[in-house]
Order: sequence, then structure tokens, then C-alpha cells
Amino acid sequence: MGYKLTVASWTPENFINIANLVSQHPPFSQYGFAAMLSTLSSQLQHKSHICVTKDDQLVGYAGWMLTNTTAITNWLNNNEDPVPDWDHPEAALVNITVSNERKAIAQLVRGISDGCAGLPVYRKRTFQGDRKSHKRPPIMGRKQFSATETKQLEFQSEQRLIELLTDVYQRTDRNIPAKPFPMTFIDSPEVAFQIFRNHQIFEKDYDFLEDFAKGRFSANGEEWEQRQALTQTFYSKATDLKNPDAVYDIYCRHLTSHPIHSPQELYNVFLSAATEVVLRAFGIREDIGWDANHANKILKLLQIRQAISWSPALNSFSQVSVKALKEERVITEERFFKSPEGAKFLNILAKSMMLCPSFSPVEELAQNLLAATETTASSLSWAVELLSKQPELQQHLRINNDPESVEFKGFLNEMWRLYPPVPIVTRKANQDFKQNQMKFKKDQHMLVSIIGLHTHPDYWTNPLVFNPERPEFMNDSYDRKAFLPFLAGTRSCGGRKLGKMEVEQGIRALLHCFDLKQDPGPSRINYVTTLRPVFSSSFRLDSR
Repeated sequence: MGYKLTVASWTPENFINIANLVSQHPPFSQYGFAAMLSTLSSQLQHKSHICVTKDDQLVGYAGWMLTNTTAITNWLNNNEDPVPDWDHPEAALVNITVSNERKAIAQLVRGISDGCAGLPVYRKRTFQGDRKSHKRPPIMGRKQFSATETKQLEFQSEQRLIELLTDVYQRTDRNIPAKPFPMTFIDSPEVAFQIFRNHQIFEKDYDFLEDFAKGRFSANGEEWEQRQALTQTFYSKATDLKNPDAVYDIYCRHLTSHPIHSPQELYNVFLSAATEVVLRAFGIREDIGWDANHANKILKLLQIRQAISWSPALNSFSQVSVKALKEERVITEERFFKSPEGAKFLNILAKSMMLCPSFSPVEELAQNLLAATETTASSLSWAVELLSKQPELQQHLRINNDPESVEFKGFLNEMWRLYPPVPIVTRKANQDFKQNQMKFKKDQHMLVSIIGLHTHPDYWTNPLVFNPERPEFMNDSYDRKAFLPFLAGTRSCGGRKLGKMEVEQGIRALLHCFDLKQDPGPSRINYVTTLRPVFSSSFRLDSR
């Protein structure tokens, strides 16, 4: 069992149980014992505390006093003991924090954050002997947010990214005047190709992702070269799931063994199946705790973090979002190492990376799982969106379901052309760059519109029309610079072969298991960290 957060009511049994735990830790184990009892009683009565239990055993406790700004200021500047103000709180002062387990501390911090929502939080830490007490904010004194405010932040972040993607799609119609964009906008295949080709100069700009996990996917320069050299051989040997039938069976099993009553549940099934495939590719055949709920929580936090990085209006939420991502990283590590096969895999990976001190096998694996599973799940969701609105095409692919057929390839390529899982990528120039008509300044940020490349009128006929029989694909006459669903150059998607096979076999499994139905109409978009469709209320799956 994992950790559980609770707020205890005042009962003699709870008081004695918590007092026994607290009294094991200094300074409460000695001279602070008597004062602690009075403080503890007040915290239980006012429910200004959090308990951490594991297997029904108390392993951690934190308690605080609610007070006003004047009392906090006098305490900080004049060493005056703060007095409580339970009725009109303006700040919280944490004065008891104890834990029998190091990993429970993150849970205590989370409990403090939730319990003190909307207040700046300070911490008082008293030591034995002549060492002075510390006065410091455990969460940098920043404001915490209530559940309602968090929901509002999620909504604002989602709307900000949808607005940005809508703008990107509107720019594909070159007849509509473009609005100002927050950074340099690139939709020329020639310019984008040079940016991807010169990856040493145009670095990936994914700081928001590294707030959760650092890895090869987001690294740049010498760090990327070192990680790439260390990991490439390992990944080449590990990624050995090359049997399409095995992937097909995995998707069929997930699609038929989970209840699917909504588009979100279908997306979760795609995530679960993709996770199993990726783990199997690495030789891991047991659950390591990376389930759809955990992945979705991380993806939602990354969506918020990415929106903040693009919208100055949301900057006040930055520290809170970073903290939440770090907490999820701790939880991810705990889950990975609870699995014997997961721990074994991580230890092997760590040994092979001993020459890279900053390398974290947990973060590397987490990045791989995020990148590999969400792009696959998003692609399969778009396949469902398109096929559910075109029953004749659906039936045609159900009968002609060979991924190597011209028809199947044509559908996939046209889907990825108009709805690539990663519709935009960001880069930053680390030096001035000039070539022909291209000029970029050092530290200049740019957004490359993959959608813009895929709909450029100089490279495609009727570029805004979805046509699964598009001549450019049927005749293999398209310009490779204008079709980059997996990007290009040295930094292109390393898992594209496995990902492509997953989407192919996932579509085959879908059409074998279900009839996909949805009223015709224009597709609507959503964006988390990949592009997703928004299904209409008429959408449904009928088992075959």
C-alpha cells in the first residue's frame, strides 16, 4: 500500500498516537516536549494539521498555526512569538514537522500545500543546544491555491493552448490575415528543414518538460550528445518488440477487457496498451505503476506548465506548477522501484550511464513513456475521429487492413499530414545564424508549425482538404521537407518505427473489435502536450 493523507479529529486515542510519534524527534524528544503537547492539542482541535499513514501506521505529521500578517512580520523581524488568529487567517506558520520515512516528507509538503490553500506558508524549526531557530517558508512563501482555483487554472491553460493551436490552424489558410504571434512563426518547409538540420544551433526549447523529468528527448548540445552516445546502444538492443502480431494482440486485449463508455475511457485504453508495448520493448513484462490515471495527471500538469511558459498572464502560477510536477516525479520513482522488473531495468540503465553524473534512469524512462505513449494514443484517437465520420472508408480499411497496402498507408499519411500528434515544436538559437534569406539572432525563440509545413500550398494540392487518396501519397511524389510527422534530421523521433507499427496495429485492432460511429461534421481540436480531437456527443463504439 502507498501513503495516505488524513486530517485527524481530536480524540484521546489520536492525541496519544500523534504525540508518541512527535516525541521521538528532536526537539520534542527533550526540552520541547511540554510545549509540543499544548501546540499539538490546538492543532487537532482546529484541524490545522496533516497525518501521513502507511499500511494504517502513522509515519508522519505536520501541524501549523493560522495567524495574521502583523504577527508574522513581528515574528520575522522582532522575534516576537506569533499569536494565533484562527478567525481571520492571513498566513500559516508550520511549527511541527516529523517523519519516520524520508519519502513521506513529500506527502507532508503536499498536505501542507492543500491544507493552507490561499495562504503564504512559513516554517519555524527549533534546534537543541545553542543553534538558533530557523525561520523560513517551506514553500518559498508562495501562495497556495484552492481546488476551485486549480480547476480555473486548468481551464485557463487549456483555453490558452487551444487558442494558440486554433491560430496555428487558421494560418494554414493564407488568405486570412495573420494575427501577431508571441514568437517567430515558421511554416516554410525550407526554413524548417534548415532549423532541424542544424540542431547544434537551434536547440530544443522544452524547459516545461524538464520540470518533470530530464532526459535525452529534451537535452541539447554536448549533454544530448553524451546521453545519445550512452543510451543509443542500450535502446537499440532493448527495443526488440518487432512482431506486429504481438502488438495487435496487446491492443485487442486492452480494447476488449476495459469498459469504454466515453472518449476519455477510450483514450485511457490507448495509453494503457501503448504503455505495455513500450515496456515490453524494454523487456519489462510487469506493471510498474505507470497507469493511465497517473499519466493523465502528469500530462495535465505539463499542459498547465506549457501554457504558463507561453502566457505571461499565468506567471503567478509558475512556482506552484513546478512544485506539483516535482511531487509527481517523486511518486513516479516510488512506483518504478516497487516493481522488481522496473527496479532491475533502472539499475541496468543507471550502470550503463555511470559516466554521466546528471543522468537519472527514472527521469529517462519517464520521458520515454510520456513521449512514446501519448503520441501513439493521440494518433489512434484521430484515426477514430476520422473513421467514425466516414463509414465507407472505415469498412474499406476493415477489409483491406494490410498496413503495407497503398490505401492503408494513404490514410495514415493523410491523417498525420492534417493532424500530426506534435503539431508545433519550439526551438531557440544559441548563436546568430545567417544562410541565404534566413537570419536568426542569438536567443531568438521560434515556433515551427508542423501543420503549416503539411499544408503549404506550394507543396500540396488542396492542402486543407482531408483526402485519404491524396495523389502526392499515392504516387509517392511529395516533398519530404513538407511532410515531417516525426520531424527530421539527427533529432527526429527515435521511436518512430515502433510508434508507426503501434498505430497500424492499433487501427487494425479497433476495426476488428468495434464499429465506430459519429455524426459528420468538422473536427474540433484540443491540445494537452499533443494534438487531440474533441468528439461530438453522437460518438459511440458498437462491439462487433
